[in-house]
Amino acid sequence: MILILSHGQATVEREFSLNKALEVENLKENSYIAQRMIIEAIKEAGNVLDGRIDKIKHVFSLVKEDNLFPNLQSYAGYLEAFSNSKYMDVTEIQQVVDEMKTKGFVPEDILKNCVFKGDQREKIIKVLGFVGADISSVPPEIGEAYSCKLLQQLNDKSFGKGERFPSVCYEEKDIPVLASSQLEIENCYSLQITSVDAINKVNNLTLKSRKYLDECREMWRKKLTAAIKNFQNIEKNCHMRGFHKEESIYPYIAVVDTDVLVNLLLQQIRVMAETGEFFSPSEKVLYKDMGLKVMNHYFVWLNKTNLITDKVLLIYKEYLRYLLNPKLLAEYSPREYWEYLKNQNPNGPTLDISNVPWPHGALVKIGSELYDILQKTVAFDPNRVRHKASNKSSVTPAFFVTYEDERDERERMKISKHIGTHHLLCKLYRDAKLPYLEFDVSVVPMLSPPKPWVKHDSGGFLITATPFIRFNENAIHQTTYYSTVPSKQLNPCFDSLNGLSLCPWVINKPVLDLIIDVFRKGGNEELDVPLNPNTFSPAPKISSFMSKRDKAIIWKQKRELKKKKCEASSLWFDCLYKLSIANHVCIYKNYH
Repeated sequence: MILILSHGQATVEREFSLNKALEVENLKENSYIAQRMIIEAIKEAGNVLDGRIDKIKHVFSLVKEDNLFPNLQSYAGYLEAFSNSKYMDVTEIQQVVDEMKTKGFVPEDILKNCVFKGDQREKIIKVLGFVGADISSVPPEIGEAYSCKLLQQLNDKSFGKGERFPSVCYEEKDIPVLASSQLEIENCYSLQITSVDAINKVNNLTLKSRKYLDECREMWRKKLTAAIKNFQNIEKNCHMRGFHKEESIYPYIAVVDTDVLVNLLLQQIRVMAETGEFFSPSEKVLYKDMGLKVMNHYFVWLNKTNLITDKVLLIYKEYLRYLLNPKLLAEYSPREYWEYLKNQNPNGPTLDISNVPWPHGALVKIGSELYDILQKTVAFDPNRVRHKASNKSSVTPAFFVTYEDERDERERMKISKHIGTHHLLCKLYRDAKLPYLEFDVSVVPMLSPPKPWVKHDSGGFLITATPFIRFNENAIHQTTYYSTVPSKQLNPCFDSLNGLSLCPWVINKPVLDLIIDVFRKGGNEELDVPLNPNTFSPAPKISSFMSKRDKAIIWKQKRELKKKKCEASSLWFDCLYKLSIANHVCIYKNYH
């Protein structure tokens, strides 16, 4: 089957083969994937092929041959395609509406139950208007808040009614800046902040290291860009000619801009150079994490393309005003008011569209290929790092593969593969002492109150995916289960989370400044401020005049020192990140 249909949102080529796309021998076991494929096939035929209704008819005929049935979203895509065709055939539109009715659907169900991207809603309303089906004024259904018997009394608005005044820490004049700033951060998907370990006086060694590091980054950017483009071209040819024996990742990498992939790799170079001397996660963890970052960047772009970002900003500003209004707070819960705002702004895309996550295998394969490019492409001159004059330019790979023995849960020995970092690259970054840190938006506190939870996959960050429950990555059944549970049954959980989200973090600035000062001076174990691993005294050197016993003692001391440094490094970086984020939030609040 073509991957673009089963996982959705990637348009690879305009030359789209519907016959190949609907090879559904294996789909009968999974009706959800089958319905997804039908919807995507219709979308491709309708949008990419400029409203070729004959192609969509062919899709439906293939579906019926395989005893599969289009759902309501499929018919919505069918009707939308009429708006893209050159001629509006009213008779044919009526036939589609009649066929819907034979399946138990009515046009009004489209507005109630379908999701829309961009201007799809307006297009479908216009098409149905040609056959006299006016669905533009269909009122939304609003049911009871709680279906649980234990909480039935809470559906009565007069029960336990009390005033709620959340401490939101902003005024109405701050709303436009807060909402726009938070959305801008999420659009970039990363945030650059000043490190609390940044030095004020830069010495000559730091200047030289920063200069060479800038040269390296520019060289790496060019080489990585060329390597990724070459990889994309190879994947494209293999994908289009069917050379892949396993699942192709071309539909995924084709929809992500090359600059995004390059920036992700450059960010990862720094992370591995700063921490790789003491710690290196297994390759599978690195691959999956990189694949997730690529996927999340794509989802951010998709939200912009589908005009969801603009609509979220509009409604979110009104939600922030609601939090300042005691009368509205007494009448609505955050979840109820968000639903009310959605109903008041029906035009445009559906806000709570569930982005289909890419399969685990594709995420790991994407990460594997990108790290392979990283290892083959990124190199540096060790003589420049040692600051030694040399007539010849020496090039050394920055990363290499290592293997480590470890034990699993059953105490069985196994070998794990890791990606190691050259110690001189670590030294280059250590000497450069870069004044900034870069974080994914998902690990940084929001500047404003979170979006209220209304569905298991809609809440928290404005446009960045936030897990409702943090499952293990292998817990596929549990994750799928929550997508089948009616939202009404989860409303108590949503309201509890929304109540917690209205309690902002309060940072004690004088205490924070004191801790930062202790941290900069090397830390203090008694105050629970981690020690700087660079301040540890080195182990004694081994000389040829020592006895075997003395050499063994020094080797033992070195191993213990390395272990202690690794532990201290982990704690120190954790503290550095937390203090830098807290300091950044304080500075932002003072300036805005």
